[in-house]
This record gives sequence, C-alpha cells and structure tokens, in this order.
Amino acid sequence: MIQHRQFVSFRFLRVVFSILVLASLRLQAATYYVDSNQGDDNMVGTDATTPWKTIEKVNKTDLQAGDKVLLKRGGVWSGQLTIHNAGGDGNPIYIGAYGDETQAKPTINGEGKVGAAVFIKNGSNHVTVEGLALTNFDGQDIFDGAEGDRCGVRAGEWGGDLSDIKILHNEVYFIEGFSNHGKVGPPRGTNLDPNKNNQYGTGAIFAHAVQMADVTIDGNEVHDCTGTGIMVFAQKNITGALVQNNRLNNIGSDGIEFLNATSPVIQYNSCINAANNSGEAPRGPGVLGYHGLACCGMWAFHSSDVLFQYNYCEGTHQIKYDGQAWDFDLNMSGTCVYQYNFSRDNEGGFILSNNEKHPGYTRICRYNISVNDGSKQGKGEWFFNGISDYYNNIFYRTDGKSFFLDDKKMTGHQSGTFTNNIFYTTATANLNYATATRIFSHNCFYGHTPIDPGTGAVLADPLFQDVDGAVAAHALKDVAGFKLKPGSPCLGAGDAIPDFNGKNFWGDPLPMGQANIGAE
Repeated sequence: MIQHRQFVSFRFLRVVFSILVLASLRLQAATYYVDSNQGDDNMVGTDATTPWKTIEKVNKTDLQAGDKVLLKRGGVWSGQLTIHNAGGDGNPIYIGAYGDETQAKPTINGEGKVGAAVFIKNGSNHVTVEGLALTNFDGQDIFDGAEGDRCGVRAGEWGGDLSDIKILHNEVYFIEGFSNHGKVGPPRGTNLDPNKNNQYGTGAIFAHAVQMADVTIDGNEVHDCTGTGIMVFAQKNITGALVQNNRLNNIGSDGIEFLNATSPVIQYNSCINAANNSGEAPRGPGVLGYHGLACCGMWAFHSSDVLFQYNYCEGTHQIKYDGQAWDFDLNMSGTCVYQYNFSRDNEGGFILSNNEKHPGYTRICRYNISVNDGSKQGKGEWFFNGISDYYNNIFYRTDGKSFFLDDKKMTGHQSGTFTNNIFYTTATANLNYATATRIFSHNCFYGHTPIDPGTGAVLADPLFQDVDGAVAAHALKDVAGFKLKPGSPCLGAGDAIPDFNGKNFWGDPLPMGQANIGAE
C-alpha cells in the first residue's frame, strides 16, 4: 500500500513537472508559418516545413506577446485575418511574410464579404502588420461594383481603446469602401442610410477607437480604392500618431485624414489623384467614387498641434467643394503647421482653412511650393481659404489665373498675413492683394502687375535657377530649380519672422539676419 502511494505520488509529480515545463516553453514566443499551397492545419505550424494552410487556423489561435504569424509570399487567402489577442510593450504580436522575396506579397482578399482583410480588435494592443497585400472587393469590376462597409486594414472598433499599432509596408488596393458624403446620398449601388454609411466610416487603412495611442502607418502603398486612403479617427483623442512614407494613388475620397488627434505627424507621404469622385453626376469610366461632396489631399479636423511636412500632393479633384491639397479644418487648436510640402494641379487651390479665432490657435504655412493649383477656384472655393500666416512660400501659376478673387463675399475666406512669399502668375485680372483682411509684407510679384502689393514688395523676376525643370517636377526632390540664382532681387529682401524655423525647403540653414523671399 505504501509502495502504491509512492508510485501515485511519483506519477503525479511527473505530470505536474511536465505541465510546468510546457507552460514554461509557451512563455517563449512562437512563430507560426502559413502556406496556402502546401500547408495543412493539422500540422504543428511552428516550422516552415510544417506550415498551417488557412487564416481560419490563425484566427482560432490565442496569440501571445512576441508571437509571429508569417504568411508565405506568393500565397493567396480569402476572408479576414482577425487579431483578438494583445502583445506586450516592446514585444508585439507580429503578422508578416516569409519565403522567396522575389515572389508577390502574401495576399488576403476579403472579397467584399468582410469588414476588412485584416481586423485588429479593440484591446489587441501592441500589434504589427507588415509586408502583406490586402484587397477587399466583391469580385465585380472595381469601377462598377456596389460599395460597402469595407476596409483593407481596420484597427479598432467604435467601442474601446487601442494602442501601439503599426501598419507597415503593405500594399492595399481595390477596397470598395464608402465614398459618399452623408449630406448627398447613399453609397453607390445601395439604399443604405447615408448618415450612418459614408466616407467617414471606412478607409483603405482605417484606425479608430474611443481613444488611441501610438499608431504608426509607415511605408504603405494604397491605390485604386473607392473611399478614403488613410484615416485615423478617435471618438475622444489620438496621441502619438505618425503617418509617413506612404504612397497613395487613385482614391475616391480624401487621401490622408485625421479626426480628434493631438500632435500627429504626417510626413514624407505622396497623394496623387484623390477625390476621384463623380459627385452626384453619373460615374464615368475610371471614376471610383460616387455621391461625394468635398475632399482634400491631406488634412485634419477636431485636432490640435498638427504637423504636415515633406509631403507631395497632386491632382486632387474638386467634386462640388474643396479640392485643395491641404486643409486646416473645423475645431482646430494649438499651433498647426504645413511646412516643406510640394503641391501641384490640385483643382480647388492650395489650402482650405476657416475663420475660427480660438484663443491661442495659430495656423502656419511656411516653406511650401505650389505649382498650378486652383484650376477650378471660384466655384465655391478659392486658392487660399481662411485665416493663416503664410511666409516663405512659392506660388507659381502658368494658367493665367490669379490667387485671389475680389468678390466682397469671399474676402473673409481669404484672410491672413503674407510675408516673404513669391507670387508668380501670368494673370491679368483679380490682382488685388492687400486688403483690410489680408496683410502683405515683403513679397515678390512677377508676371503681372499687382494692385496694392503691401509694404516692402519686390516687383521683379525672382530669377529661379531652372524654372522649367521645377515646374515639370512631380516629386519634392525635383524642385531644386526653384532655388534663387546669385543676384536675385529676393535674396536678403525678406522680413524677419518671429518664429524662425532654422532651415529652408531644401534643408539648408537659413541666413542669419535679414531673410530671403521664397522658399530658401
């Protein structure tokens, strides 16, 4: 009897020991491999030679801090990959790729049947998604199918909080999300309530929650999507947001948009052909959006201390309103800055703003370059809108149009201070610059004769180094031709700026003492 009890005790201890060993092993991060061609969900999955097959297997797995899920390049999956666990601080759950780097990115196609190809649930903090190809349309032609509540990546939900999310180096395309505005009509091909189903509820990359912290969206390529390209949207507040190095092309609604953010940084992005939307008119060939109203390239509202810098924006369409490259929208606060950006051929104009005069609210546009923006200005919107401080920018037009309209009804929408800017245009009308609401000082005007150019004006050729090359540019790196030649009348002719920023458009230190006119 004693021997039996000893045997039972020994066996019990061995079982407990085994459990402890297994638990200890699982505390170590695991890597799971998934191969849509050669995988098998009955295999272990923790070795590239024994991969799983489906993302459903991933969805049923409780991932832990530091775990990696790697999808094989060249593979294709249908449905939605859902992340419902949280990683740890400095030890995230990682969703990425493995295999031959010459093969295509692993592709997840939501087929228009799910809310997102990749869905990160609220509370699933510390998650990174990198190197995937994500699409989500219903199998019809992307230009003709019905829109729906669809995203490429959806991080978060309307309830709960989210933090430490990284969306990196993915290709997101053919996302048939909402492009309509709530004030105009329902989504294309549906009878859905437009007030509940519109362009603010989806995006190719869409991050939203009650509160968000430390969201990074970096190096993604977003193209051919019906709704918004990148949207970061909190019901209360977003902190620690960084959106950079993303390339957007052919977007039905806004390019990059922030709502309720504190100190977000949006930099080194390019956005081409945003607001590709027919408005209320029948959609034509290649036009992605429908029932749209007003969009801009990159903007924020209900936000504070926003910084947009080193971005490129081209070809934003004017649907009915807006159509500018940039926008300081409603309920902004703190110091909001657009600097070192390059825009061209945006139909509505250079920037949209408003006339809000909150205590301590400052809007600054400095060291930006604009080429031929505003082809449709005057159709409800203007080249400059609202109150801002504009200094050391270059505004260049070859379309025969001016930068301001003289209609008294528009005066309040074209306010601000303008210092050390170059206004180059061949316009012959509507050339009244300084007014009761527009203060001009030390600007250069060329190609036309301005009416009341303000104090310290230079009325001469600024002598750009290579104006033809600069005007033909489609990237920040190619606008060096807008630098001034030696002997330019703009060198040293500017006025000192109190919030001296230290460097010009090209990153060169600003001259000490009297400033230049233009972007250097």
